[in-house]
Amino acid sequence: MKTGQVFKIFAVLLCAILILQPAASASLFAKDVRIVNMAAIKNPDDLMLSFKVEGAFRENLEQAVLSGALTTFSFCIIISESRGVLANKKVLQINLTNTIKYNNLKNDFTVNRSWEDNKPQVTESFEQAKQWMSEITNLKLMPLSHLQKDVDYQIKVKAELDNVTLPLVFNYIFFFFSLWDFETNWQTIRFVY
Repeated sequence: MKTGQVFKIFAVLLCAILILQPAASASLFAKDVRIVNMAAIKNPDDLMLSFKVEGAFRENLEQAVLSGALTTFSFCIIISESRGVLANKKVLQINLTNTIKYNNLKNDFTVNRSWEDNKPQVTESFEQAKQWMSEITNLKLMPLSHLQKDVDYQIKVKAELDNVTLPLVFNYIFFFFSLWDFETNWQTIRFVY
C-alpha cells in the first residue's frame, strides 16, 4: 500500500471514531434520563399532573449551564381516550418549557417555566434551580367536566433537552455539544374517570 492510501484509510477511520463515539455516548446518556414520580391528581374541579425528570443534569450539562449557556427543557404531554384495539383518541396535547440561565456576575440562576407564565424564579442555589427545571408540580391539565364518566384515559409525557445556546465565543469550541442532548422515552399512566 502506498503512504497516501494508508493516510486516507487512517483519516476515514479517525473520522468515523470521532463521529460515532460521541453519538454512542450521547445515546447511553439519554437512556439514563427518565420521567419518574408521575401522578395524575383529580381535585374537585380539575385534572392535575405532577412528575419529575431524573438524570438530566450530568457533569457536562452542569458545566454548560455554569458557563452561561441558556438551557431549555421541553415537555410534551398528551391525554388520550383509550379505545382498545382502535386507535386512541387524542383529547389534549400540551407543550411546556423550562429554561435556566446562570448570571456569573450576580452568581444566581434564573428559571422561567412556561406553565407558570414564564415568571422568573431566581435563586443562588444551583440545586434549587435544577429542581425547578426538572419538576412539574400540580400542573392544571383540564377541567374534569371535559372528561366522560367511566372512560379509560391515558396520559403520556416525554421530556427533552430542547436547546443549549452557548455564548458566541464557545460555539466553535463545543462542536459536538448537540450530542449531549437527551430525549426521554414516553412515560404513560392510565386512569378511569
